[in-house]
Amino acid sequence: MRRVWGKLKSSAGASILFAILVFMLCILAGTAALTAAAANSGRYTHLKAEQQKYLAVSSAAKLMRNQLAKNNFTATKVTTTTDPGSGGTPSTTSDGYKISDENFTFSDSWFTDCFEKAANGESISPNQKTFTITLDDVPDVTADVTVSANYQVTVELYVGTEKDNLTNLTLVPTRENLPTETVRAESGGNVTTTTTQKFTVTWQEENAVISQGRN
Repeated sequence: MRRVWGKLKSSAGASILFAILVFMLCILAGTAALTAAAANSGRYTHLKAEQQKYLAVSSAAKLMRNQLAKNNFTATKVTTTTDPGSGGTPSTTSDGYKISDENFTFSDSWFTDCFEKAANGESISPNQKTFTITLDDVPDVTADVTVSANYQVTVELYVGTEKDNLTNLTLVPTRENLPTETVRAESGGNVTTTTTQKFTVTWQEENAVISQGRN
């Protein structure tokens, strides 16, 4: 009876079960820790990618603001009227406004074409063009640039086809008309009048607005 009672009272089997239970709990805890670490790692990678996109778009917006706001141009239109005197019909010639100023440093001739059309009251087509801005260590930024009839420049900057971190840059222009110059000349009974009209357009950095999201 003592041997049977001793076997019934023995805790050896319970110790083994307890050890197995503890081992299983450790495995579960380790698995949970690894799962959490993997999730945090993925979340960190995602946050880092988003931060790079944000930095890329923000830097591109400031770069474009600093470059475009330094620009100004003078539009000049020369109109020549020739009056042959009595018995003749006066004739007038003009090539419209032309932009020719060394301070106009927009890097693409598309800008010049847009502004000349706007100066002459013509329809600007196309009035939007897409550029790619490449910066070091960050994703490329797409810039959709739009020019309006009043010389306002609007830029949408973003990363990827989904327009991540969409940022808007608006440059409001200032136009100033310069005094008109008129020169008359007579030759062989003909009177030639040359009229020169000019105006300037400038973009100031303080009038450049950077905003986030869709307008």
